[in-house]
Amino acid sequence: MQPCPPHRHAHRTAQHAAAGCQLASADRIALPPPSPFSDRKILEFSTAHKQTCFIAPLARCVNKAIQHWGGGVGSGVGSGGAGSGGAGPRIIRTVAEYRSLRESWFREGLTVGFVPTMGALHEGHTTLAREARKTCDRVVASIFVNPAQFAPTEDLAKYPRTEEQDVRMLGAERVDVVFAPSVTEMYPAGITLQVKEQFGTFVEVKGKSHQMEGSIRPHFFRGVATVVSKLFNIMQPTHAYFGQKDVQQCSVIRSMVRDLFYPLQVVVVPTIRESDGLAMSSRNRYLSPSERAIAPVLYRALQASTRAFEAGTTSRDELVAVAEKVIAEEPGVKLEYISIADPYLLEEVGHVDRKAGAILSGAIRVGTTRIIDNVLLGLDPKGL
Repeated sequence: MQPCPPHRHAHRTAQHAAAGCQLASADRIALPPPSPFSDRKILEFSTAHKQTCFIAPLARCVNKAIQHWGGGVGSGVGSGGAGSGGAGPRIIRTVAEYRSLRESWFREGLTVGFVPTMGALHEGHTTLAREARKTCDRVVASIFVNPAQFAPTEDLAKYPRTEEQDVRMLGAERVDVVFAPSVTEMYPAGITLQVKEQFGTFVEVKGKSHQMEGSIRPHFFRGVATVVSKLFNIMQPTHAYFGQKDVQQCSVIRSMVRDLFYPLQVVVVPTIRESDGLAMSSRNRYLSPSERAIAPVLYRALQASTRAFEAGTTSRDELVAVAEKVIAEEPGVKLEYISIADPYLLEEVGHVDRKAGAILSGAIRVGTTRIIDNVLLGLDPKGL
C-alpha cells in the first residue's frame, strides 16, 4: 500500500480514507472508516461550522462532519474516558505514558484543558475542572504535592494527601485524565527543600515574586513557576485553569506564559467560598472548630475596605486601616500583611486609580494555619 501524498483539504483526506490508502508516518492522523458521505457534504459542514481543516485539526473536521450526519464515529483515543461517558479518569504516572496519549490528541486536533492541583481537593478545584469541561475536548488534572514551593520549616510532610477521594471528585466532573507523578518523575535531578543546595533547572519570574506572598514565603513562586513550567511542557494544554484565590500566582504564571511563549490560554476563575465567606482552601482542614469560626475575619476585613472604596475612598493608607481595624477586633488572629497592588505590576499603589483598579489582598494566621484571600477593586477576574 502506497503512502498518501500530503493532505491539505478535508475532501482530499476523505477520498484517501475511502480508498483505503495509508498516510506516511509524518502525516498520520486518526481517520474514520470509509464514509458514505460525499466530499461535498464534508466541505459544506466545514464551511458552515467554520472548521479549519489543515494539519492537526484536519481529522477532527472530517470526524465531526461524519458525526454530524450520523456516521457514529467516535472521537478516537479519548472516547472511553470520563469526559465521554467512561467509568472514571485514566490515571497516568509517567511523562512517557502521557505524551503518548497527548500525541494522539494532537493528531485529532483536540483542545486540552489543564487543571494543576496539589490534591486535597475541594469545590474550588472541581469548579476549575467544570469550567475546563465546558470549553475543551479533553480535560486533564494533575495531583502533585510540589516540594519546591515548601520551605524546610513548612508543612510538606503533613500536607493532606487524599488521592483516592480526589480522583472520585474529578471523575464526577468528567475529567479524562489524572496525572499523578512521583517526585522522582518530576525532579529527575532530585530535589531538596534547601534552595542553596538544589541542583537542576528552576524558573523564576522576576519583579512579581518578592512582594505580597513572596514577602512572607520568598522561595514560593520560584517553586510554583518551576513546577507549572514543567507541567505545561508535559501536558501541552491549550487552556490552563487557575483560581483567583491565588491571585499573585495567576499574575506570575501569566507573565511566565508570555515571556516563555507558551501556546496556551490562562483562564482565571473567581474564588469559591464557604457560606460564611471563607475562601475554600485545602489547608482549611487544619483549623480546629474554634479557629474555623473566626477564620472568615480576613474576608470581612477585605469587604469592609471594598465598601470604603465604593464609597469614594481611594487612599491606600485609609483602605488598609479599615481592614486592619476589623482584624484587630478578632482575638487569636495574627495579621501578616494587607496589600493594595497594581493588578499587572503587583507594585503597591498610594491611591487606587478607578480606571486601572487594584488587587486588595491579605494574609493572616489563625493558630498555625495561614489564610490568604483577595478581592478586586474595579476589576474583572477575566482581566487578571
